[in-house]
Amino acid sequence: MELGATVCTRRRPRCGDCPLPAAGACAWALAGHVGVDPADGSAGVGRPQSAFAGSDRQGRGRLVDALRVGPVAEASLAVACGWPDDPDRAQRVAAGLVADGLAGYADDGRLRLP
Repeated sequence: MELGATVCTRRRPRCGDCPLPAAGACAWALAGHVGVDPADGSAGVGRPQSAFAGSDRQGRGRLVDALRVGPVAEASLAVACGWPDDPDRAQRVAAGLVADGLAGYADDGRLRLP
């Protein structure tokens, strides 16, 4: 749900439409919507998101998409990420997927989905 975009907006909060059970206990609403907006610092509000094109996020998404088809050999990680000339970056992105529990290495050394 996009409460911050549709209900709990800075300019016109619609507290009566809030689906959260504790909406009546919202400190920001009880304070008259003054002070720090509770959405500050959340996605898309605190600071703009970095560019997607060419980012590690884009390469990570490409790699996950390739993993949906099947395991990816270590030698193919850079191509799967879209950076055929940057295998170190692809290795870093793959290590991040493993650290986040979103991928792992099979016995044959290929990266795979869990």
